[in-house]
Amino acid sequence: MTLIEMDGFLRGKCLPGDMKVNETNAEYLLRKMNELQQKLKESERYGRQEDITIENLERKVEQLAAENAALKQEEIPLGAIENGRAFADRLEAYPFECQGGNLNMCSDWQELRRCFEHLSEWAMHGHAETPATDAILSEVRASGVDAAIEHLHKKFEGTGRVGVPVMALEWLAKEIRQEAK
Repeated sequence: MTLIEMDGFLRGKCLPGDMKVNETNAEYLLRKMNELQQKLKESERYGRQEDITIENLERKVEQLAAENAALKQEEIPLGAIENGRAFADRLEAYPFECQGGNLNMCSDWQELRRCFEHLSEWAMHGHAETPATDAILSEVRASGVDAAIEHLHKKFEGTGRVGVPVMALEWLAKEIRQEAK
Protein backbone atom coordinates (compact mmCIF):
# COMPACT_ATOMS: atom_id res chain seq x y z
CA MET A 1 0.00 0.00 0.00
CA THR A 2 1.41 3.37 -0.96
CA LEU A 3 1.29 6.54 1.13
CA ILE A 4 -1.55 7.99 -0.98
CA GLU A 5 -3.57 4.77 -0.71
CA MET A 6 -3.04 4.70 3.09
CA ASP A 7 -4.11 8.35 3.38
CA GLY A 8 -7.26 7.65 1.35
CA PHE A 9 -8.01 4.54 3.46
CA LEU A 10 -7.61 6.42 6.76
CA ARG A 11 -9.86 9.27 5.53
CA GLY A 12 -12.49 6.77 4.40
CA LYS A 13 -12.28 7.72 0.72
CA CYS A 14 -11.08 4.32 -0.59
CA LEU A 15 -10.69 0.69 0.44
CA PRO A 16 -7.68 -1.54 -0.06
CA GLY A 17 -8.02 -4.28 -2.66
CA ASP A 18 -7.04 -7.03 -0.21
CA MET A 19 -9.62 -6.11 2.42
CA LYS A 20 -11.90 -9.02 3.25
CA VAL A 21 -15.71 -8.86 3.11
CA ASN A 22 -17.24 -7.55 6.38
CA GLU A 23 -13.79 -6.74 7.76
CA THR A 24 -13.58 -3.53 9.75
CA ASN A 25 -10.78 -1.02 9.30
CA ALA A 26 -9.35 -1.98 12.70
CA GLU A 27 -9.43 -5.70 11.82
CA TYR A 28 -7.79 -4.99 8.49
CA LEU A 29 -5.00 -2.95 10.09
CA LEU A 30 -4.49 -5.58 12.80
CA ARG A 31 -4.28 -8.34 10.18
CA LYS A 32 -1.74 -6.35 8.14
CA MET A 33 0.31 -5.63 11.25
CA ASN A 34 0.35 -9.35 12.15
CA GLU A 35 1.46 -10.21 8.60
CA LEU A 36 4.29 -7.69 8.84
CA GLN A 37 5.34 -9.08 12.24
CA GLN A 38 5.37 -12.59 10.76
CA LYS A 39 7.51 -11.40 7.82
CA LEU A 40 9.86 -9.71 10.28
CA LYS A 41 10.24 -12.94 12.30
CA GLU A 42 10.92 -14.90 9.11
CA SER A 43 13.51 -12.38 7.96
CA GLU A 44 15.18 -12.48 11.39
CA ARG A 45 15.25 -16.30 11.22
CA TYR A 46 16.65 -16.08 7.71
CA GLY A 47 19.20 -13.54 8.93
CA ARG A 48 20.29 -15.90 11.71
CA GLN A 49 20.62 -18.71 9.20
CA GLU A 50 22.77 -16.45 7.03
CA ASP A 51 24.88 -15.60 10.09
CA ILE A 52 25.39 -19.32 10.75
CA THR A 53 26.29 -19.88 7.10
CA ILE A 54 28.70 -16.95 7.15
CA GLU A 55 30.29 -18.27 10.34
CA ASN A 56 30.72 -21.69 8.71
CA LEU A 57 32.28 -20.12 5.63
CA GLU A 58 34.60 -17.98 7.75
CA ARG A 59 35.69 -21.08 9.67
CA LYS A 60 36.40 -22.93 6.41
CA VAL A 61 38.39 -19.97 5.08
CA GLU A 62 40.44 -19.93 8.30
CA GLN A 63 41.14 -23.66 7.93
CA LEU A 64 42.20 -23.17 4.30
CA ALA A 65 44.42 -20.24 5.26
CA ALA A 66 46.08 -22.34 7.97
CA GLU A 67 46.71 -25.19 5.53
CA ASN A 68 48.03 -22.78 2.93
CA ALA A 69 50.38 -21.18 5.46
CA ALA A 70 51.63 -24.63 6.49
CA LEU A 71 52.23 -25.56 2.85
CA LYS A 72 54.15 -22.33 2.25
CA GLN A 73 56.34 -23.03 5.28
CA GLU A 74 57.12 -26.47 3.90
CA GLU A 75 58.36 -25.23 0.53
CA ILE A 76 60.36 -27.99 -1.04
CA PRO A 77 63.68 -26.83 -2.48
CA LEU A 78 63.32 -28.83 -5.69
CA GLY A 79 65.92 -26.71 -7.49
CA ALA A 80 68.49 -27.27 -4.75
CA ILE A 81 67.86 -31.02 -4.75
CA GLU A 82 68.22 -31.26 -8.53
CA ASN A 83 71.31 -29.03 -8.48
CA GLY A 84 72.87 -31.26 -5.81
CA ARG A 85 72.15 -34.38 -7.85
CA ALA A 86 73.59 -32.77 -10.98
CA PHE A 87 76.70 -31.68 -9.06
CA ALA A 88 77.15 -35.20 -7.67
CA ASP A 89 76.81 -36.64 -11.19
CA ARG A 90 79.54 -34.27 -12.45
CA LEU A 91 81.85 -35.13 -9.55
CA GLU A 92 81.50 -38.84 -10.28
CA ALA A 93 82.67 -38.22 -13.84
CA TYR A 94 86.05 -36.98 -12.57
CA PRO A 95 88.66 -39.41 -11.23
CA PHE A 96 88.58 -38.22 -7.61
CA GLU A 97 90.11 -40.43 -4.95
CA CYS A 98 89.12 -40.72 -1.32
CA GLN A 99 90.60 -42.80 1.52
CA GLY A 100 88.74 -45.89 0.30
CA GLY A 101 89.93 -45.51 -3.28
CA ASN A 102 87.66 -44.34 -6.07
CA LEU A 103 85.06 -41.72 -5.08
CA ASN A 104 82.20 -44.06 -6.05
CA MET A 105 83.47 -46.63 -3.54
CA CYS A 106 83.66 -44.20 -0.61
CA SER A 107 80.94 -44.90 2.00
CA ASP A 108 80.39 -41.19 2.72
CA TRP A 109 79.88 -40.54 -0.97
CA GLN A 110 77.40 -43.39 -1.26
CA GLU A 111 75.55 -42.02 1.77
CA LEU A 112 75.42 -38.57 0.16
CA ARG A 113 73.98 -40.10 -3.04
CA ARG A 114 71.37 -42.01 -1.02
CA CYS A 115 70.42 -38.75 0.72
CA PHE A 116 69.91 -37.01 -2.61
CA GLU A 117 67.81 -39.91 -3.90
CA HIS A 118 65.74 -39.93 -0.72
CA LEU A 119 65.22 -36.15 -0.85
CA SER A 120 64.24 -36.35 -4.49
CA GLU A 121 61.74 -39.14 -3.81
CA TRP A 122 60.29 -37.22 -0.87
CA ALA A 123 60.01 -34.00 -2.87
CA MET A 124 58.29 -35.67 -5.79
CA HIS A 125 55.87 -37.87 -3.86
CA GLY A 126 55.54 -36.40 -0.39
CA HIS A 127 52.30 -34.45 -0.05
CA ALA A 128 51.12 -32.56 2.98
CA GLU A 129 47.74 -33.47 4.44
CA THR A 130 45.09 -30.85 3.65
CA PRO A 131 41.79 -32.11 5.10
CA ALA A 132 39.95 -28.76 4.94
CA THR A 133 40.93 -28.22 1.31
CA ASP A 134 40.02 -31.82 0.45
CA ALA A 135 36.61 -31.46 2.13
CA ILE A 136 35.80 -28.22 0.32
CA LEU A 137 36.93 -29.58 -3.04
CA SER A 138 34.88 -32.74 -2.49
CA GLU A 139 31.83 -30.63 -1.69
CA VAL A 140 32.38 -28.55 -4.83
CA ARG A 141 32.62 -31.70 -6.97
CA ALA A 142 29.53 -33.19 -5.30
CA SER A 143 27.64 -29.92 -5.88
CA GLY A 144 28.44 -30.26 -9.56
CA VAL A 145 26.95 -33.75 -9.53
CA ASP A 146 23.88 -32.39 -7.71
CA ALA A 147 23.51 -29.78 -10.46
CA ALA A 148 23.66 -32.57 -13.05
CA ILE A 149 20.92 -34.44 -11.18
CA GLU A 150 18.71 -31.34 -11.18
CA HIS A 151 19.38 -30.86 -14.88
CA LEU A 152 18.36 -34.44 -15.64
CA HIS A 153 15.17 -34.03 -13.62
CA LYS A 154 14.26 -30.89 -15.57
CA LYS A 155 15.29 -32.29 -18.95
CA PHE A 156 13.46 -35.61 -18.67
CA GLU A 157 10.59 -34.57 -16.42
CA GLY A 158 7.58 -36.78 -16.97
CA THR A 159 9.31 -39.20 -19.36
CA GLY A 160 10.14 -41.84 -16.76
CA ARG A 161 13.59 -42.30 -18.32
CA VAL A 162 15.71 -40.62 -15.70
CA GLY A 163 15.62 -43.05 -12.75
CA VAL A 164 18.78 -45.11 -13.26
CA PRO A 165 21.09 -42.22 -14.29
CA VAL A 166 19.88 -40.12 -11.35
CA MET A 167 20.43 -43.00 -8.92
CA ALA A 168 23.96 -43.44 -10.29
CA LEU A 169 24.68 -39.72 -9.92
CA GLU A 170 23.24 -39.65 -6.39
CA TRP A 171 25.54 -42.54 -5.48
CA LEU A 172 28.48 -40.67 -7.05
CA ALA A 173 27.73 -37.48 -5.08
CA LYS A 174 27.54 -39.51 -1.86
CA GLU A 175 30.87 -41.21 -2.60
CA ILE A 176 32.56 -37.89 -3.40
CA ARG A 177 31.37 -36.38 -0.13
CA GLN A 178 32.61 -39.42 1.82
CA GLU A 179 36.08 -39.25 0.20
CA ALA A 180 37.07 -36.26 2.32
CA LYS A 181 35.89 -37.73 5.62
